[in-house]
Amino acid sequence: MISADSAIFTIHVLAGAAFGVTVPLMQLVVNPAMAKIPAGEPKALAAAVIQSRARVAVDIIILIQILTALYLLAARWSMIGQSPWLMAKITLGAMALVIAGLLHFYWRGKKTRLKAQGKNEEFAALSAWTLKMEKIVLVTVPATWIMGVIWSHL
Repeated sequence: MISADSAIFTIHVLAGAAFGVTVPLMQLVVNPAMAKIPAGEPKALAAAVIQSRARVAVDIIILIQILTALYLLAARWSMIGQSPWLMAKITLGAMALVIAGLLHFYWRGKKTRLKAQGKNEEFAALSAWTLKMEKIVLVTVPATWIMGVIWSHL
């Protein structure tokens, strides 16, 4: 029988794999493709599909990752504290999850409010920060997942 700890670890690994594939796919494929679609109804329809499906899936993945990571951090602290490799992995993973959480759950709403209020300068500044933060997540998410796979197989 599988223990709860093993099940949570498995969920964490699977959600990490999904996150590690989704982030580069969205940033390197979907975002550039969306930029090439001219403004109008086709772009609005494409954005609606992404916002109604992909964004919800990524939000769920981020929440699962945060919850399982917190559990694993608490449950396996003695093992984690003895491994510099795991400490580095957790540092990168925490950076990725905090930034992804900010981007998905806070900045997205803030950008919508700023745009609706006509605060274009603040919107542009936040958009510039968003691009920088997305690049950090783009690097840290796959790196964290790969570090976890390497650690699990050594």
